[in-house]
Amino acid sequence: SQTVRILLRQAPAAGEQAYRVIFDQLPDADPSKVALDFRLTVPVFASAPARAKADVQWHAAQENGQWYLLAHNAGQAHAQLANLTLATADGHKLKLSRPALPYLLAGQDGRWLITPSASGLQGGARLHLTTVGRGTAMDSWLTLDQGR
Repeated sequence: SQTVRILLRQAPAAGEQAYRVIFDQLPDADPSKVALDFRLTVPVFASAPARAKADVQWHAAQENGQWYLLAHNAGQAHAQLANLTLATADGHKLKLSRPALPYLLAGQDGRWLITPSASGLQGGARLHLTTVGRGTAMDSWLTLDQGR
């Protein structure tokens, strides 16, 4: 086993700083063994002494014929958006597509394509949004913006 310690010399003055630590395991040079490269990326967040908080603002809108769930994190800390679900008022679950980690950094925007059965959605319709995550659990209703 190996131990890795990572320290900050100074804590962030305000808000939160986000880092990504990358670990690479290189294969042995022995030709009689299977060579396997391994890479692990780990998100690391450092907060100011006064705990920063996320403030995610959501809305859903249509752009170029496609419906999107849009988020903006106006807070000073990352939001962890695990198990994000979106459903119509009658309970029909909508599929969200976004190839990324479940984090929304401070000041960043998130965008999820609502697929594929969103063609029946109309502006003004209500959608139920839920997510769980450390400090960012949410259970609320959104109204679809009129299409652009």
